[in-house]
Amino acid sequence: MKPIIKKELLTYFTTPIGYIFLATSLLLNGYYLLTGSIAYGSSDLTVAFASIYTTTLILIPILTMNSFSSERKTGISYIYFTSKIKPSTIYMSKLISALIMFSLTLIVTLLFSVIIMIIGNLSISLYFTQLLGALLLAISYISISLTASYFVKNSVASAIISVISLFLYSSVDSLSSLTTNTLAQKIIIEFSPLQQYQYFLNGIVGLKQITYFLFVPAFCFLIFILFSKRNNHI
Repeated sequence: MKPIIKKELLTYFTTPIGYIFLATSLLLNGYYLLTGSIAYGSSDLTVAFASIYTTTLILIPILTMNSFSSERKTGISYIYFTSKIKPSTIYMSKLISALIMFSLTLIVTLLFSVIIMIIGNLSISLYFTQLLGALLLAISYISISLTASYFVKNSVASAIISVISLFLYSSVDSLSSLTTNTLAQKIIIEFSPLQQYQYFLNGIVGLKQITYFLFVPAFCFLIFILFSKRNNHI
């Protein structure tokens, strides 16, 4: 797994994709920190973490657009298969690599939180709960985008499909407006990633929220394994 992670990270930093992702993410995080916290003299980072829910809808598909699509196009995926590397190892390596890249974008919030801690007005528990929520959200977004990348050979098509998939996934709560049944509305909202992420933003973390965000990558992982075995290639 380590060699593949190293290869993926090297690819990110030897192509414009990695730099575009990091630069754009850092700028956006810095902007929301400035306008949502610093400008008001607030130590609350909620605005910055809340923005991650929408900004990553575009940024993560850009990050993962070449993860499988380019390798299937160039034939590297067949090399993986003939080398007897397990599909699960490849998938997890790519997911971890993308997660490492995402984690780097949170450096701005970390630096700001350290400054606030020195001043002495930061809720450490709230910060780390929001940080955990952002990481779990990223894992679900990355897994969806990786799986989308597996099914197409064109990188641009991969990014477009990923954006559409993430948009539909993140907009589940809007389905509640299609029914007048109160119970149905509550059920739909509870299955919304926005609702689950909101718990973390409010400093609330429970087994239900963690399980919810881990179910999505588990489901995507299962789909990838089933189709890779069926097609006899990665």
